[in-house]
Amino acid sequence: MFKIIIKNKKFKDKTKIFWLYLLTLSRIFFAFLVFLIVIKINMQNIFILNLFAFLCVLLVELTDLLDGHLARKYNLVTFAGIIIDPFADSISRLIVFGTLAYKGLCLPFVPIIMILRDLTVAYTRIAQISYSIDCSARFSGKLKAFIQGVSSLIMISLLFINIDLSLKNKIIIFFSYLVTLFVLYSLIDYTLATFINYKKFNIEKK
Repeated sequence: MFKIIIKNKKFKDKTKIFWLYLLTLSRIFFAFLVFLIVIKINMQNIFILNLFAFLCVLLVELTDLLDGHLARKYNLVTFAGIIIDPFADSISRLIVFGTLAYKGLCLPFVPIIMILRDLTVAYTRIAQISYSIDCSARFSGKLKAFIQGVSSLIMISLLFINIDLSLKNKIIIFFSYLVTLFVLYSLIDYTLATFINYKKFNIEKK
């Protein structure tokens, strides 16, 4: 009986999808570990803990790359996955950048702009789904995610890399504005795309 169940393709696909969802949601877990290590545990600025926080941020970014690749490779793209993936991205990166801002490793307005962008994109996706408009990730979103990932790794590394304070502040300011620029670019791109597609939908409907 057990062998028959394992050979059932639907059962196997559901099992793979479950592990894929778990991989996606693990980003939130790793991001929360960063928060716990940097703010709650690491009161004495211990090198090994700071390094572990860096590795957790790296895992956040690696799982983001891996789950999408696996979903496409094994044809496991689902409607729920399309929703869970950006949700996990938003929550994990907000936790990471919120932690960085609290620690003084990025400017405090960065996570606020990120929240504004993510809420706006979430509502544009609701509109897109309502009017049967394609709501898959756009290039601006992928580029934004890449910039956020690289920037977060550089910023978190400032915890354990010993550099001149003046240079450290310049790095923080540069990457804070860089992230903000691409977050705003993505925000405008998603909003305009939704508006244009909505107008096309109304014209075709008429």
